[in-house]
Amino acid sequence: MTRVALDAMGSDHDPGVLVAGATAAGQDGVDVILVGDSDVLTPLVAEYGCTAEIVHAADVITMA
Repeated sequence: MTRVALDAMGSDHDPGVLVAGATAAGQDGVDVILVGDSDVLTPLVAEYGCTAEIVHAADVITMA
């Protein structure tokens, strides 16, 4: 099985876009790990029915 870790807070769009992609990848047999703020990701994972694991990372480095 392929395992992929995604920086769920590092998109040009909101994290929901990445959770939607992680959901689709999971349905294709990819084991997805979402790395980011679990307070933001947990409700999105529930909303999309995503099976990805969440690894909490409190810090976000923004581009200047």
